[in-house]
Amino acid sequence: DFEQLGDHFVFVNRGALGDLREEFSADGTPYTSRDGWKQKVRSSAHWEGSVLVIDREGSQGCFRESRSIDAEGRLQFRLHAFGDEASGTAWGRTFERKLV
Repeated sequence: DFEQLGDHFVFVNRGALGDLREEFSADGTPYTSRDGWKQKVRSSAHWEGSVLVIDREGSQGCFRESRSIDAEGRLQFRLHAFGDEASGTAWGRTFERKLV
């Protein structure tokens, strides 16, 4: 789930480990959140054109997340790892809106 008001976001990820809530502004301001293992993650979010980019650094490494809406209205999510061993590793997922 997410809420957006301008550059302000609230993401709620619901999973087996419980709900993870993340609140931030996409203006480059650093913020701290907790991951699924309750570890602190330092992040900052900004826009690159129409793509929301979040840079993260924590005990699991350094990552860049990107989210955008494609021409068919689907959410495209990509995660890119940075660092000595993981550099260049990427993962992605496509989400479709479920109309109820």
